[in-house]
Amino acid sequence: MSDTPSPPPRASVIIPVFNGERFLAAAVDSALSQRGVPCEVICVDDGSTDASREVLDAFGDRIRVLAQANAGVSAARNHGAAHATAPYLAFLDQDDLWEPDFLTTQVSWLDDHPDHPLVHGDSRLVDADGKDHGRRSRYLVRQSDDLFVSLIAGNFIGIETILLRADAFHAAAGFDPDLHLMEDWDLWLRLARDHAFGHHDHQIARYRVHDRNLTHDREPLLAEWADVLTRLADDSNLPEALRTLVRQQSHRRRAEQAWHRLRRGDREGAAAIVPPASNIKPLSLRWKIRALRTVLSLTPPPIRPAVVRLLPRTRLHGLLPNAGSTESPVP
Repeated sequence: MSDTPSPPPRASVIIPVFNGERFLAAAVDSALSQRGVPCEVICVDDGSTDASREVLDAFGDRIRVLAQANAGVSAARNHGAAHATAPYLAFLDQDDLWEPDFLTTQVSWLDDHPDHPLVHGDSRLVDADGKDHGRRSRYLVRQSDDLFVSLIAGNFIGIETILLRADAFHAAAGFDPDLHLMEDWDLWLRLARDHAFGHHDHQIARYRVHDRNLTHDREPLLAEWADVLTRLADDSNLPEALRTLVRQQSHRRRAEQAWHRLRRGDREGAAAIVPPASNIKPLSLRWKIRALRTVLSLTPPPIRPAVVRLLPRTRLHGLLPNAGSTESPVP
């Protein structure tokens, strides 16, 4: 008697992998432990040089493993999506986790709302040891009832919580492979110009904060953030009122980037990118930049590093990397 064939997957889970051996097995396990919804798990090894491939191989035929030369997270996700067979796509990073009802919750929501291409929920913040630090939504705040306007102000959608229709993803040409830090936000912006997103507050995932989070490296993140906004502001199809809003947000991100350069003691680098003072909003940021620039100009060069190290360290969602981390302090 032949075995009953497995039902086709309702969702394809894409896990981009680059030197992720530390948390990878837990992430894959959480995808394989989903209840009630058949899925396929596709892991894309983006040129790892650690033991990530050995971790993946240990799962055998329960997952599909694709490999590519290192090209970044956007290219890895796009590669996985190109080989996906399900009508829904979900993207789980190698250090994050899903609750067992993630797919049940998200697939049910999109099934019931055929006019929405995407639904997102909430997640819990955990550190490298798995300790819980509360809801991530405390730091991902929607600023407006208008989805697109609110996204212009910043990304409030955690990729670890989304489920997306595959046809909408491919119609939008997926993630921009030139982006490595704000690629998810860029995709949400492109989708939100023509579509509404679904949202609920169920805590269906765990977002891990640790010493290797790319988003701890604030300065390149701000640079990419401003670049996406600059590109959007140049879109002549966008109404002028929205283009003005986009330019204001771009000025703010450039000013924040200048602030971080000043934190490193790089006054010349900060001066090269800071927008005109009249365009820096809020006012408190304008005065922070002026005050730090003045302090550094009056500080003898030998002790400038000590001065900037007195400034608070950059936090991600209120958390520093775990104690004992090898990460160097943010100056």
